[in-house]
Amino acid sequence: MKGVLFGFSLLVFAAFLFFAFHLPIQNTDPLECAQLEARIVSISEGPSDDIVFQLEQGSSVYINRGLEQGLNIHELKSALAGKTARIWLAKQPTIFGHWDTTPHIAQLVYGKEVFYSEFD
Repeated sequence: MKGVLFGFSLLVFAAFLFFAFHLPIQNTDPLECAQLEARIVSISEGPSDDIVFQLEQGSSVYINRGLEQGLNIHELKSALAGKTARIWLAKQPTIFGHWDTTPHIAQLVYGKEVFYSEFD
């Protein structure tokens, strides 16, 4: 019985840790996003129909299920590859009361053209 209780306790603790650091991204708000300007080096298809942008500083960011939303990767490549764009990255709440910046793109703008936005 002690073994079952210990195993169950470990399972509950593991679930707690998972959800503590993986809360879903809710409706994005411009005021709750991190903004950056970055040069886009390359654009490719990622897992789950994501569109992945490799940035000059070595990091990568993505549009969640961008291909499912009708975005065309070839059009994005021709318009944005090698250009410096403004990117809003979603912040994710944690159970500890602070917000962590994610690589999830909430808005992508080059010049005056909005290529993608989750903002209302």
